Amino acid sequence: MVRRKLYLYTCICLVLLSVFTSGCSLLNPPKITFSDISIIRDPYISGWAYAMGTLKNSGGHANYLEVAIKLKNDSGTILSTGWTNFLNIGKGESREFEIVIMNYKPSWTKYELVWSTSAFSVAQ
Repeated sequence: MVRRKLYLYTCICLVLLSVFTSGCSLLNPPKITFSDISIIRDPYISGWAYAMGTLKNSGGHANYLEVAIKLKNDSGTILSTGWTNFLNIGKGESREFEIVIMNYKPSWTKYELVWSTSAFSVAQ
């Protein structure tokens, strides 16, 4: 019985040690900011546009990252969307991105960029 408890305590300690030394994203989540955003209509493909810019992670490491753009009108109705994803974005790392918007509506007046570290979780 004592041996079993010792084994259990050792396993718990090893798990906690690995979590605290690995830079667990629960303790230090990513913090993503966006800059240099431009949205350009495709001159050759009707209904397509591209959102381009730079993202920076000033928080913890992100194994996976999704980024979506929502183009909205003045009342906040979403008119067009698009998304992209990345792997392994470290603390302090910046990346350029390009999002294809296939249902582009030129009547948008504002945009929102959203991000998530879970697959298929940025609202379309």
